[in-house]
Amino acid sequence: MSLTGDISNLVGRADALITAFEQKEAGIEQQVQAAIAAVPENTRILYLNQQTGNDSNNGVAADRPLRSLEKIYELTGAGRAVEVRNLADYTFPTRRCYVPLNSTTYFRSWNGLHQLNLGIHQLEDGAQETWDWEVGGFYSRTFGTASILIYETKIAFPTAPPNGTLSPVQYSSLWAANEGSSPTMRTLKIAGCEIERPIDGVGAILGAVNSGAALAVTGCVYDASAMAGNWISTISAGTRPADVETVLCNLTSL
Repeated sequence: MSLTGDISNLVGRADALITAFEQKEAGIEQQVQAAIAAVPENTRILYLNQQTGNDSNNGVAADRPLRSLEKIYELTGAGRAVEVRNLADYTFPTRRCYVPLNSTTYFRSWNGLHQLNLGIHQLEDGAQETWDWEVGGFYSRTFGTASILIYETKIAFPTAPPNGTLSPVQYSSLWAANEGSSPTMRTLKIAGCEIERPIDGVGAILGAVNSGAALAVTGCVYDASAMAGNWISTISAGTRPADVETVLCNLTSL
């Protein structure tokens, strides 16, 4: 075989090796990307729009928002953080929106100031509780920790129900918890918000804090007289946070 033929043969083999490598490289890259996609994100950004959203959407873009916080928490799961970018006024559709264990929620208005309505909800048939109504809100039902941070949102409390009995205030709160097995520690920060609680309004900010809670309120607008005694359930108006051993709070009085 001539030298020219040998060189041509070697070039052909080299080309074949390069092609084989490129094919395997593409397969390896696909497997790597699939493995990366399978790893859960520790922090997610999801869009919420109760008016136009759909819980069949993935929620990752403003034009594909989800409709409910319940679906957002289902997608987030325990032990992770989620930033909820709320695109419209939102009313809790049921009395309790269950917060995942050991999770962090960043809830903020997006593209304008939007309202978070707690609402007043009649108990469903077959409920074990003995009361008739409950204020809607976030709810933690088991031991663990959780954090909720609410930014640039108008928080609106409902007025008293027209008839029947309202639940104990520890269950009628922006963030309530199981009185018997409440989380080890809950942290709630409300920043840059408007808090609207009518004189005949019902509900508190934090409920059931027998295990411990931290509450920070910064840059908010609210009626101090309407909120007195309604920051934390069962704690009387005028109480200093320093006198409550289960609570850390930056307010001068509760």
